[in-house]
Amino acid sequence: MSAPAERLPSPPRGFVFAALLGILSAFGAISIDMYLPALPGMQRELATDAAAIQWTLNGFFLGFGLSQLVYGPLADRFGRKAPLFVGCLLYIAGSIGCALATDVFWLAIFRLLQGIGGAAGSVISRAIVRDVYDRDHAAKMFSMLMLLMGAAPMFAPSVGGLLLEVAGWRAIFWTLAGFGVIALLLSTFLLRETLPTERRDRRPPGQLARAYASLLTDSRFIGYAGTGAMIFGGLFVYISGTPAVFIDHFGLSPRAFAVLFGCNVVGMMIMSTINSRFVTRFGVDRMLSTGLWICICAAAALVLFAGTGTGGIYGVVIPLFLLLASFGLIGGNTGAGALQHFPHMAGAASALAGVMPFILGSIAGTVLGLLSDGTPRPMALLMSAMVTGGFLVHRLVVVRRLKAEKR
Repeated sequence: MSAPAERLPSPPRGFVFAALLGILSAFGAISIDMYLPALPGMQRELATDAAAIQWTLNGFFLGFGLSQLVYGPLADRFGRKAPLFVGCLLYIAGSIGCALATDVFWLAIFRLLQGIGGAAGSVISRAIVRDVYDRDHAAKMFSMLMLLMGAAPMFAPSVGGLLLEVAGWRAIFWTLAGFGVIALLLSTFLLRETLPTERRDRRPPGQLARAYASLLTDSRFIGYAGTGAMIFGGLFVYISGTPAVFIDHFGLSPRAFAVLFGCNVVGMMIMSTINSRFVTRFGVDRMLSTGLWICICAAAALVLFAGTGTGGIYGVVIPLFLLLASFGLIGGNTGAGALQHFPHMAGAASALAGVMPFILGSIAGTVLGLLSDGTPRPMALLMSAMVTGGFLVHRLVVVRRLKAEKR
């Protein structure tokens, strides 16, 4: 086992540090959630179909996911701040391109660029946490970040819906460009470099594939990262499916959808708060197991009620609320567990752990588009499949390894 990374003498902590990391972590959430209420209107204005407009979402997923594989090694080699600066610039450029796009093709291309830029914040914020904290305290910080990130799904759809009514969907992307500028300025002037020169990875770039291969064959990494990837792949199914389910099927207005979407995140914020308070007392693995049991039970209820139509909209909303709540006990703990043993390549480990759910989410989102029948059933089935996969990875890899270590 590798020795833990040496900490900086006076690492930046406190509310300002957590808030800054929360802003960097929110690139993905705010870029997706703010424009969700505009999807039906964008489809009409750009004279396209649902499958084509879905690529504006999938394009962001792909760019945000795959580019993490690049940012991670760059952050290990050149430090945390330089790649973050480049990522913010790309995000701003992509957001401006989306605001000016005249057809769905260019909108999808610029969403891809926006995703490539925004991924820097996600990867580097996780690597910074690993630079500064040990496993249990890292899990606590990840939970705090999820709590701060929870503000984005609560308010972003409402802000997007308001901008849509007042100024049209293009104003949403101008607003996102402004968010990128704010993140760039804050990270430039308030963020300290957390990776000293002597701890940077100087290996030749050709060894990068070997480093990723070593991570993918390490049960300590793949158990936690695979569990998180499957569970949060289900979250992307939720994000892709809810506009059609709640606006088209149940007939909610974009504003009502935004309120409901935000309410569904409250449970996640509550559980993230609970996790941040108790993970240092009970440990990562106990809190993670609790979250997974809640998750699998809620997924089963969602399939039952959505499949039979029992309870109408409440039969979908209530299980979704519980399912999303369980993510607050899962995300921070899988992230901390995956990065614990790799302080010497925290950027690469963070990148690989981050790209896995986006790859799975993009595939699941495409399948959802193909299976969509105007009812909540396809979304419920796919979410349940992803959650079940995560539960099984945890039981077969993480739990089995922990039992073996106790013998």
